[in-house]
Amino acid sequence: MLPMSLPLGTDRRRKIRTLVLLPLGRVVGGPAYEAWYWGREEHKQALDLLLKSDASFIHANDCDALPAAVRAAEATGAQGVFDAHAYSPLER
Repeated sequence: MLPMSLPLGTDRRRKIRTLVLLPLGRVVGGPAYEAWYWGREEHKQALDLLLKSDASFIHANDCDALPAAVRAAEATGAQGVFDAHAYSPLER
């Protein structure tokens, strides 16, 4: 567990950015999703903490954690582990 809580502000600009960029990123991918993901303060803080952690392994336990984990693993040479236990696209 991290020794700090990450801010989850709900200001109007953030909501608009999410409403525009996240669906656009899901449709066209790439830059729109990257802009949404890295525009969120908690994702930037998570990456910063990972880069400072000197970890040998970085574990992403859901899809939201994966981009930060991959970027940190690439930057530090750590091994990345993705646990997709909750991923079941064919279940209803």
